Amino acid sequence: GVNNDANILTILDQSLKGEAREWYHREFDNKNWELENVLDNSGIGATIAHIRGANAVAITGAVASFSNVLLGLTGVQIIPARNVAKDWTIAGGRPTNAVPVAPNAGGGVSIILAGMRSGQRLWWMKKHYPTANKYVKMLEIRALRQGVYESVLSFWAKIQKYGNQLGYTPA
Repeated sequence: GVNNDANILTILDQSLKGEAREWYHREFDNKNWELENVLDNSGIGATIAHIRGANAVAITGAVASFSNVLLGLTGVQIIPARNVAKDWTIAGGRPTNAVPVAPNAGGGVSIILAGMRSGQRLWWMKKHYPTANKYVKMLEIRALRQGVYESVLSFWAKIQKYGNQLGYTPA
């Protein structure tokens, strides 16, 4: 619930030091959470819970309100549960300075949720923290190299870590 989320945010804030802490505060302080691919004119309901509960027929019927979202998905596949391990890619989740926009505002613009939850912050950090992002880009262009004194196991762990961030699965 809300108390657990507040506790996680406190732990996150207290555990980060130096440049990581500065980046964290720059990215998240006083920000809201935008769902770039979910517009406020779907007619599905007044809350994110309504959209999350929508079946594939309802989502497909309101397809114009779900830009860049594949047909046939349910609300659960678009809007993650309140869980730290969820992926916000389909919804287009990202931090924003813009003011909140309700799911039923009807303006044809992206929904913006007030504030940011711990799961949203953790997902954004996993995908966008500069150091992780550097290695992900290196892997994408096949420039990830084993260090001179790095063991094979250590290098393999690095490959797996950044492969997971890219969503690669074992062949």
